[in-house]
Amino acid sequence: MNKSGEFSSYFENLSLFVIGLLLIIFPLIFLSTTTDAFVLPKQVALAAATGLFFVFFVLKTVIDGKLTFRGSPLDLPILIFGLVTLLSAVFSQNRFDGLIGFAPILFLIFVYFGIINAVRNKKQLTFILSSLTIGAVLSSVLSIFSFFKIYPLPFDYTHNPSFTTFGSLLDQAIYLCLVLPVAGQFIFQKFVSAKQEQKILSPFENVQETHLPKQKTGMVT
Repeated sequence: MNKSGEFSSYFENLSLFVIGLLLIIFPLIFLSTTTDAFVLPKQVALAAATGLFFVFFVLKTVIDGKLTFRGSPLDLPILIFGLVTLLSAVFSQNRFDGLIGFAPILFLIFVYFGIINAVRNKKQLTFILSSLTIGAVLSSVLSIFSFFKIYPLPFDYTHNPSFTTFGSLLDQAIYLCLVLPVAGQFIFQKFVSAKQEQKILSPFENVQETHLPKQKTGMVT
């Protein structure tokens, strides 16, 4: 691999790392020093990760000398949803707040198209799905601990049986309902592949060694 190919692969891996890190920390991040302790930090993290991703993606495109864009069957519905949401924000009575509310949706659309164009093989897809599942699981574990009055975080405002990293149980339930089908499919595929490998290896494990009788050899006179 030449130098340009090495740099291209390096920036591609950085792009995937940024997305994976975002999927892990997104359900976990909150900050009490902001006006909105739960929503605003997540929006800032989403915007920062989206910006970093596209910086690395542009650098990779410049090094490769070409721009390739991959699509999926969900592209058109997502674009229509984004357009309808934008028009709703523009023609709302409070246009400023509407556009501010549209910004996170725009970043999510960018992240979606970023994932579609950055993930190129099964290993990269496994990394993205694993990051998504890990973030959801960690958030759920913190909520379960809080319910049983086990508080692993040192902040006083988290010492509440109904504490969640989303600010409300409803918001967390919506997020987990969206993640659950993806995580379930991911775990199911892992289980099926493990069973298939076991079936392939099992015939070789049951093979027993056979010993042929030794033939006696004698001197011919």
